[in-house]
Amino acid sequence: MAVDAPTGPPRPGAISLNIKEKSILYAAYMPFVKGGGIFIPTARSYKLGDEIFMLISLMDDQQSVSDKGGTMRLGTYACRIADGSQSHKAYGVAEVKERHRHRYEFNNAYRDILTKQGLVLSGLSPDGRLVEIVELRDHPWFVATQFHPEFNSRPHHPHPLFSGFVGAALKRKCGR
Repeated sequence: MAVDAPTGPPRPGAISLNIKEKSILYAAYMPFVKGGGIFIPTARSYKLGDEIFMLISLMDDQQSVSDKGGTMRLGTYACRIADGSQSHKAYGVAEVKERHRHRYEFNNAYRDILTKQGLVLSGLSPDGRLVEIVELRDHPWFVATQFHPEFNSRPHHPHPLFSGFVGAALKRKCGR
């Protein structure tokens, strides 16, 4: 693996990352995002393999939340699936209900720029405010969810997204 664990003591509020391969660095850097994407230009120069620290902050609408203990989105929520998406093909329906257990949401400030670069927002909350599923346009199977499909998957009754993933892998392997 090309990303190593930090070597020094942890810094509060920082993520330490050591990238040793250019391909991984490029994959993490989104040059189409104004200001540098994930990595923001600084006065200091870094070399491949140097340890860096990224500060993570809450979205603007979460800054005023003082009690972080009970702010998780828990339970079952509706998700509207975009017609023609990989997710729609897997589910076969326009709306599903999925179980959530998380605190963080997709940052809507990046919706326009990321969709222009090929990210498909294929599942949204009924009011359209929350992104539930994203996909990559022109990719055989890149589906990422906010919810936990594993909560509703069983050995003899796999979740539709897991079945879709395995189907896409078999299709690719067999060259169909």
